Amino acid sequence: MDNGMPPAGFCIKNGLASLDLVRVARQEAAVLAGCKDMAELTDDLCSRAVRIGALERHFPRTPGLANVVDAAIPFARELIGTDSCCFLGSSLTIMGSSYSYTGDWHRDFSAVPSVFRTNAAKSVQVLLALEEDSCLELLPGSQMGTGTSSPAMCFGFKATVPIGAGLFFNWKLLHRGQKLPGRNRISIFALFACKSAAREFAPALALPLLRGRLTDGGDACLPKNLRAAYRNFMEDISR
Repeated sequence: MDNGMPPAGFCIKNGLASLDLVRVARQEAAVLAGCKDMAELTDDLCSRAVRIGALERHFPRTPGLANVVDAAIPFARELIGTDSCCFLGSSLTIMGSSYSYTGDWHRDFSAVPSVFRTNAAKSVQVLLALEEDSCLELLPGSQMGTGTSSPAMCFGFKATVPIGAGLFFNWKLLHRGQKLPGRNRISIFALFACKSAAREFAPALALPLLRGRLTDGGDACLPKNLRAAYRNFMEDISR
């Protein structure tokens, strides 16, 4: 591969966000889910799940969540191998303690294969854990193959991502979600890419997510790293 990702196709970076920052972000996540605090969130969502897409549109009033995403950018830049790290979008996943599911094995580029097959090594997705997250199972090394079936899937690696850490993984890596009862899941998913790939990503993914979300100087509310990554992307697709 031509980036800094290890051969397994994923890695965990501990200590990206401090516990104080995570506590603020969790409270903001509760408010976005329609609750007044984490206690109410736990009671209300015990057996349900909520996904908030295009999370960045909320960043002007959720600085804690924005700062958690911002904390991932230096390591994403190392993996992609460029200083022009673009922020392409994010989402928030909240699942209650008794909620459970097992997803299908998949590669995240399946909806736009022509884009991600070409540029998978120039982008990286990250799961940022606001509570310890052990819901993602990955098949190490599978980013080198094609298709979605493998006799080795029973040997998938169940990743445990500590609070404040990030699980960075290649878009082509086979993976699935598997949530068991017993604890909440509160995690951010964010996507970063090198600037040279942003224009190709834009029509399929990033443009619908971001255009109009933080325009006319609205990105001034963002942390420094995230603001630079966002502007890199917007400048590139506006040419």
